[in-house]
Amino acid sequence: PSVDEGLSVALLEAMAAGVAVVCTPVGATPKLLDHEKSAIFVPVHSPTQLAKAIDRLITRPDFRRALAQRGRTIFEERYTAAAMYGQYRDLYLRLTAHEQAPTRDDTRGA
Repeated sequence: PSVDEGLSVALLEAMAAGVAVVCTPVGATPKLLDHEKSAIFVPVHSPTQLAKAIDRLITRPDFRRALAQRGRTIFEERYTAAAMYGQYRDLYLRLTAHEQAPTRDDTRGA
């Protein structure tokens, strides 16, 4: 579990692998995942809570599989190469949509 992090690569790798996630709600994590829906959040510096969360995943296989599947779905929708390409492409098109073709005066001296 992270104490301070932007967006954890290990977290994304776990989601890509279809593994249930136990993590701390730091950095971008709370924007990416939802407690009890796609991950279990535990407080920073709380090994007891971390152990309890891991135990829940061991003793509740249906819950573990549901978290893993939701995490995998989020990864596929947002973080695959194709998904990220589409997001960057859409951003580029939005940012350049307001640009205008050069006018005749703009091309003098070119």
